[in-house]
Amino acid sequence: MSGTTYVHPLLDTEAALLSVLEATDIPLLALSMGGDLLLLNWRMQAITGFAPGRRLRSDFTTEVLAPADRANISEHLRHMQDPSSPETDSVRWTFLTRDGGQRTIAFFAIRLRDATGDAIGVLYVGARAHTSASTGPAHSPDGLSARDRDENISSLVFSIDVATGSIASMNRAAEYLLGYRPRDFKTDPKLLSARVLPEYHEAFGACLADARRGVARSIEVGFARRDNDVVILAMMLYPGRNRAGEVVSVEGIGRDITARKEAEERLAESHWELQAAYDRLQAQHDELQSLDQLKSQVLANVSHELRTPLVTIRGYNELILRGEMGPLTDRQRKGLDVSARSIGKLLRLIENLIDFARLERNRLSLSTERLDLGGILSDVVTDVADAMQAKNLTLKLDLHPEPLLVLGDRARLGQAFRNLVDNAEKFSDFSGTVELALTREGDEIHCRISDRGIGIPPEEHERIFETFYQVDGSSTREYPGLGIGLAVVREVMELHGGRVEVTSEPGEGSQFLVVLPTADARQRWLDDPRNRKP
Repeated sequence: MSGTTYVHPLLDTEAALLSVLEATDIPLLALSMGGDLLLLNWRMQAITGFAPGRRLRSDFTTEVLAPADRANISEHLRHMQDPSSPETDSVRWTFLTRDGGQRTIAFFAIRLRDATGDAIGVLYVGARAHTSASTGPAHSPDGLSARDRDENISSLVFSIDVATGSIASMNRAAEYLLGYRPRDFKTDPKLLSARVLPEYHEAFGACLADARRGVARSIEVGFARRDNDVVILAMMLYPGRNRAGEVVSVEGIGRDITARKEAEERLAESHWELQAAYDRLQAQHDELQSLDQLKSQVLANVSHELRTPLVTIRGYNELILRGEMGPLTDRQRKGLDVSARSIGKLLRLIENLIDFARLERNRLSLSTERLDLGGILSDVVTDVADAMQAKNLTLKLDLHPEPLLVLGDRARLGQAFRNLVDNAEKFSDFSGTVELALTREGDEIHCRISDRGIGIPPEEHERIFETFYQVDGSSTREYPGLGIGLAVVREVMELHGGRVEVTSEPGEGSQFLVVLPTADARQRWLDDPRNRKP
């Protein structure tokens, strides 16, 4: 928790002490001997709702203190101003809270002196609180609520006499935090230091020495409780002075941070465990990336090796079909037609593999020019005519009445649209229909490829564009393929500044929508300096 502390300029000379007081969650209040507010830390502000910055500082006691205690606090200030009175005292004040209730706080009162030894006020260190709201909350038998009990036992307040080294005073929190009663520390002057854990001895001793020299310090100290459990306190040690300005005591405030330290240790352990797990995952990632690169390289090499003989086979197949190697019977020509279609499919599959490998290595280049997209679709329809006829499929092409120009690579776009049409043909039943429609919407050209085939479940719409993914990935699947055609389509369209989307339901066919910018719109985008790669 954090907040702000109000500080009167009179206390500016105690800067080191104030930096310590600022950090504590113990209620702290300092008043001048005349009753003016000198210090009010954030905890007291939270309890009372009093904000010094918005009201007169002298209004504090009249606005926040319960009426019965307004005279009592004035009397106590006069008592602390009396040179014959002790340097410390214990009092209880009741405050009005912002929720309309009251909060009674037991304070450890310490006379404040300036560097010349003159008494300038009293510091009240909250040690115990009792809340009584207007609604009358339930309390434990000892008069404290559970919340108040936690506040009582979380902060240790003590004073060490510099001359004798003995504990001059100790609040009741000692019994809960350390397992010893306050009088145990007064009986045994060395008890507090004796319970400091060995690893904290040197630092604790140095802080005590600094406080005796007049320097305020803060430190975290581990103590062994009476039952030998460990408690960690965030301690603040500061000098207490007499009228002559001499340091006569070491004043200490300690807050229990054991749970926080344990949490920090667990967090540190978890951090190292997570770091070790991250390192293992990173090593596995690097290994998988290396294997992936090797896979892409092998895929590219194998595809090139397969492509060369297939091109030769296709060439001789075409020569035979044209009759340049002798006459053919109808049966022979029909067989060669089937062979030619299969060779074409295999070559397109290999081209997709090659392009996929190039895409993975960011080596797929585009040879762009202004193209009529309708002409590309017409070429695709001509190429697939035989395959469509073999399945008795009807192919409809609906072109825009005017040329629709795009800026792109003829071969890559033709390959992508051929993949989409092949996909529609593969998943269409015999005697079905495949439709291609080309329209313009502002600066965009829309191409819809529709079929009435088996359809795609909605949850698979995004995954079908993943590499090697197939809706039916089993070894006995009905429809062949490697699952890279649609991945290539998406990559090619994105390289052209476009996108591809799918709409489909099982048993109702599928519609793929390809959206590409017009040639002029694409050129404007490319000419914009903001879109240029560094």
